[in-house]
Amino acid sequence: MNKTALVHRKYYFRLSIAAALISLLAVLLAFSLKWITEYFEEKIFHAAAHKATWLFIFLPTIGITAIYFLRKYAFQKRKNKGITEIYKTLEQRKDHLPLFKIPSHYFNGFLTFIFGGSTGIEVV
Repeated sequence: MNKTALVHRKYYFRLSIAAALISLLAVLLAFSLKWITEYFEEKIFHAAAHKATWLFIFLPTIGITAIYFLRKYAFQKRKNKGITEIYKTLEQRKDHLPLFKIPSHYFNGFLTFIFGGSTGIEVV
């Protein structure tokens, strides 16, 4: 085996390990979002249905307000543009999306769902 083949083999192995770790992290994030959303959604809607049905009117307002303040203060007024932002990043040949996008989408999706909202499939 020549030296070039050994170098390629080493980099393919590293790439495979990195891809496996990133895949594992993505799966953990997806399942944690699903589990935590189901848990809190069940608690909130069970309490609203059995104790205070008038909360169904105000829950979406609470969710929108929470997302507004989260974006304003925690993410410093940076906007999420959803899947179109990913398309633009690929189109412009950028190497990466900003790091704040992962927790931003995670928490915004979580708050949207637990308070009765609906969001795009890229968050789920």
